Amino acid sequence: MVNLSANGVATGHNNVMGSILLLGKGLIVRRKISSLFLLLLTLAIGCSRSTSIGKNTESSASTDSRPFSECVPGKVGCACKSDGSCDGDLICDVDMCIMRNPGTSGVYADIDIDTDTDADTGTPDTAKIKYDTTPDAEASFDFNLSGLPFVGVNMSGPEWDGGANGAEWPNQYLTRDYESYLKFFRSWGMTTVRLPFKWEYLQPKLGKAFDEAELEKMKITVFHLREYRAKVLIDMHNYARYGNDLIGSQEVSFEDYADAWRRLAEIFKPYPEVMFGIMNEPYDMPTMQWVAGANAAIKAIRDAGAQNLIFVNGNGWSGAHNWEQTWPDTPDEAVSNAEAMLLIDDPLGDDHLIFEVHQYLNENSSDWGICECTSWDRTNGCADETVGTFRMQGFTDWLRLNNRKGFLGEFGAKDDSVCISALDDQLKHVEENDDVYVGWTWWAAGPGCTSWQRPIDPECWDEQMVDDLKKYLNGEGDGTEIYPQAKLLIDHLVRY
Repeated sequence: MVNLSANGVATGHNNVMGSILLLGKGLIVRRKISSLFLLLLTLAIGCSRSTSIGKNTESSASTDSRPFSECVPGKVGCACKSDGSCDGDLICDVDMCIMRNPGTSGVYADIDIDTDTDADTGTPDTAKIKYDTTPDAEASFDFNLSGLPFVGVNMSGPEWDGGANGAEWPNQYLTRDYESYLKFFRSWGMTTVRLPFKWEYLQPKLGKAFDEAELEKMKITVFHLREYRAKVLIDMHNYARYGNDLIGSQEVSFEDYADAWRRLAEIFKPYPEVMFGIMNEPYDMPTMQWVAGANAAIKAIRDAGAQNLIFVNGNGWSGAHNWEQTWPDTPDEAVSNAEAMLLIDDPLGDDHLIFEVHQYLNENSSDWGICECTSWDRTNGCADETVGTFRMQGFTDWLRLNNRKGFLGEFGAKDDSVCISALDDQLKHVEENDDVYVGWTWWAAGPGCTSWQRPIDPECWDEQMVDDLKKYLNGEGDGTEIYPQAKLLIDHLVRY
């Protein structure tokens, strides 16, 4: 998936959030100014959702703020009864009664986790945030990959590059949205959070120990999501680079890359619900160089004794639409992802390996949202109502032919009628081919409330829209008053 900057230079997924995204010549711009880890700290921090976020402060909204203690035990969004049961068909999940059918009800109760704050800054003290690292005794690494087990959302943030909403933890921008998964997404029927992070922040020096503070923030996020029964796909969001240097170069060896994943594997190997996205969207590099790097990381993970699922992106921004094309490769004798990805080697076998693609539906398959900076916004509409199936089909056929499993790790589109129909078509394609797909994660939610985060994240909505969402989830409305993208995802989660 490629974008063109104003001077025609190919860049990565470019997202625009006011002046934060600056298109530099020849530089990849962080499209996903996301705040994933950051989002998730909110619930652990127990802060107000009405805190202003970045330039979109007018979009931040408080939703139902009833205290959890005022709920009637056994009711939806309230505590389970003393015997662990809930009323009717509700399910006691963690300590809350929820509906597995997201078309019936939602979860809107505040749950506060006691945390301490720094006396000088008033910001949360991560050293005092508690979380449970006890492995689930009943969890198994014999994964059942049928029936789209991993459906959810990217919660974007710690991979952001600087700016007012940069990946600084914790700061004022972390004071809400940690509860988005618990309060909203889980009750819709989502099971999975894709959690981007940036390698350089976690490991400031190659081959050396992780930064303890950054690692602690990752662990806070991952383990709190575990408590809420989420599957967590930790995603190294680095485009096959450390800084500006490619993996496999003189500056960043394959061993350096493998070392980072060995260290992560040692930490998370007891938890099958934590999955490893070894690299987001390699691009502008020899495809076989990426294969060598991916195999080095996979071997390091398995040598550490980890049996977790591993998700592998292809070269060329891992687009489904270009999976069988050779242009993403750089050598004269170029190979396609369809050829090269068959050389990915997992010592545990293909049952623990997932191939991840990203597929947007605008004219150049690059991204979605509102662009205000280049001519790119003139090509940001969807090609037609069936473009979803058209762009996914080649990858789908490859998965089935080669007995592999696939995952749609990023997708999204604008809210006009053509794009909503195209998104519906794309999701139907994944659902109808659930013998080869394991799920999808929408791009994206997050406290930045950018044009590509706001439509799916109720923490970015005003109170009236949140009320309309509640009515729709309780069968009292038709959903036309909420963002069409959110309605579409809810409808698919109910219908599938």
